Amino acid sequence: MQTCEKCGNQCFDNERYCSACGEQIKNLKRLQCDYCGTVAVNLKSNVCPSCGAKLAFDLITFSENARTCLYCNEKTAPEARFCGMCGTRTLFGERSAAEYKDKLRRRRVTIISLSIIGMIVLGISVIFAVIMHDERVYRESEEARYSEYLSESEARSQQEAEWAEEAKTAEYTKYTAQELADNAGYVKVGEYVEVTGKLITRYHGFSANNMEILATEENDGRGEINLTPYESEMGDMLADNHAFGDTVTLRGRVSNVFPTIHNVWVTWYEEVTE
Repeated sequence: MQTCEKCGNQCFDNERYCSACGEQIKNLKRLQCDYCGTVAVNLKSNVCPSCGAKLAFDLITFSENARTCLYCNEKTAPEARFCGMCGTRTLFGERSAAEYKDKLRRRRVTIISLSIIGMIVLGISVIFAVIMHDERVYRESEEARYSEYLSESEARSQQEAEWAEEAKTAEYTKYTAQELADNAGYVKVGEYVEVTGKLITRYHGFSANNMEILATEENDGRGEINLTPYESEMGDMLADNHAFGDTVTLRGRVSNVFPTIHNVWVTWYEEVTE
């Protein structure tokens, strides 16, 4: 046996080309005829150049499984990819090469498919991360706004409680509903007023926060007094005890003024029943 210097494959003594890679074998083994003793190198056939006897090269010459090269008709090993005599690719080699190419193709398809799937998964992961980040930022923003709202509500409630306490000893300026509407341009926010007028509109429900509206009498549609109870129970009581057209007197603090439309908002703390 002789060894291919390129791939290390073990080749038969009569092979001039490697049956595995097709590389031409260098430093061919010197062959001796069993009949006449002639030494032959670089043979072009499997016969002795002196006596014409068939040279017995290993067992390939007599193997029942040996294949025949379609190009030079020399016998080759069943698993040989190239003919050892002429270097032509065998049918087994062609089939092996085709299978190898198909394997490479399927491997490339697999790699491309996995790459596409990986990109899709990565894209979904990025989108999910962005959504989660936005959700977290939004949630933190909502929590911050809600916390700020609670703080403002608490501060407003505390302020309203202080105003309600001050209302117990405050000096009230007395107005009829008509007078308060007519003097909207002179009434200041924070002023304590006592308003008397007819109850002509009333909201008694959760959606309106139990807001009671005290409006002026007929005055060509100009001006109105809006009163919001300090506590919802006060609004419930006023709504339950009075009907449209009843004259009521309420004490409270001016919370807002719209002089151009003669509209005054009052947070009221008590009803004068004397």
